[in-house]
Amino acid sequence: MYDLRRRFVTESVSTAGPSALLTMLMDRLVLDLDRADRALEATDRAAATEHLLHAQQIIDALRASLDSSVWDGAEGLAGIYDYTFSLLVTANVRADRDKLTEARGLMGPLRDAWAQAATSEEGTAALSGTTTTSSSPSSGLTTATSPTTTTGGLLGVG
Repeated sequence: MYDLRRRFVTESVSTAGPSALLTMLMDRLVLDLDRADRALEATDRAAATEHLLHAQQIIDALRASLDSSVWDGAEGLAGIYDYTFSLLVTANVRADRDKLTEARGLMGPLRDAWAQAATSEEGTAALSGTTTTSSSPSSGLTTATSPTTTTGGLLGVG
């Protein structure tokens, strides 16, 4: 049964588009933070460390995926990722649930924003670097909107 689950996850990740992959990473990051918090509450340092280290790996991957030449908000987001990474290191070293709670407070709303962007047509286009069309019912005009460049998506992810 475990092999089937692992195969499903591997195939899901390998075939996911940029917006779906980003959403999956953010979901897993928040899950790791929640699991680490429960482990720290139960004084299970080994489990907490495992989840915090995995969360740090995800933050690293998210940070590495940013391209500031594509999206002018990338540097600000990189700063949030860097700060969150430092919170996770401190939470792990000191078993500090307050630092973990602060990191969760930053990443939870960010995960929700990415998920919302991924479900909207314009958000999906921005995340994947494609063009969308929209029409105005009042004027009957169809306009194309596209990111300034298609390399990496508007948000610098992908």
